[in-house]
Amino acid sequence: MALQELERHCEWTAETMAGGYVWPLSSDDLAEIDEALAHAKAHVGHVLDITPETFPLPNLGPRLAGLARELIDGRGVALVRGVDIGGPGR
Repeated sequence: MALQELERHCEWTAETMAGGYVWPLSSDDLAEIDEALAHAKAHVGHVLDITPETFPLPNLGPRLAGLARELIDGRGVALVRGVDIGGPGR
């Protein structure tokens, strides 16, 4: 049985990747995440009850929405750099 091409736009090549899949977080992004985390901790009793309203990301949120679109409709892969897993409140 011959292989059949399914979705050409999902094909990963050096030309289409070219570093564009890397999403670096800035110190401002990390500060916004920390503020959202503090807000959620103050307003939500359980992690499963967190909503966009209780985890506000006014600047980073729209960028993350773009990342989600890229994952679904674009490259399908992303590397988020700079996540501080040991930061304040974690």
